[in-house]
Amino acid sequence: MTDLSLDTPSKIRRLDMTSAATVARVKRRYRTEARFKSLGAGALALTTIFVVAVLVDIALKGSPAFWQHSLVLDVPISAEAIDPKGTRDPAVIRSADFYTLTRDAIFSAVPGVEGRTAKKKLAGLLSSGASNELRDTLAANPSLLGQTVQVRFLLSDDADLYLKGDETAIRTFASRGVATPSGTNGEVKILTSSNDFADDLVAIKKSLSDRIEALKVELQRAELGGEARA
Repeated sequence: MTDLSLDTPSKIRRLDMTSAATVARVKRRYRTEARFKSLGAGALALTTIFVVAVLVDIALKGSPAFWQHSLVLDVPISAEAIDPKGTRDPAVIRSADFYTLTRDAIFSAVPGVEGRTAKKKLAGLLSSGASNELRDTLAANPSLLGQTVQVRFLLSDDADLYLKGDETAIRTFASRGVATPSGTNGEVKILTSSNDFADDLVAIKKSLSDRIEALKVELQRAELGGEARA
């Protein structure tokens, strides 16, 4: 039988915290930690800058959506046309034809427009719901019947975008010939004595050609996909 001795002393490793190597190691660790904290703070600051820049860009580009242009017109209100029986009932007033009144108001404000097409485009400057502004105004104030009132009408989307500067860019260049319009209303053609639009026609033809080729590729893919499923 073998006896085991439990009195064997264990080896304990002691660190000398005052040695030059230990002090240097601790300082190096502190420097590494400080550098890590600095890099983390820099990353957070850079991320914050990017987020703020994105939010500012969104706000600047989206701010025009919060307001819309309008046109103030003088509208003669015929009591006989709106409320012929003189009931002054808001329900009766709302049932009247306010589209015609609105259309005639902009025709009076812009005289000299002739032709069905030109008048249609002029009326199209106003929003499709512009007559609702007039309807709501008179329904709320029946005493305005028989008077000429000023009403603020919202412009159409195209007219609003044009005034906000979001329209298609206009390019100006010096002409080589003399441009002559075919008329002053309706469909107008611009004829030149030189090939002023030759470059534009080439660009348009190339764009259409590229589009046709892209559609052909899409058609071929669709046909191949149909054959694969069959």
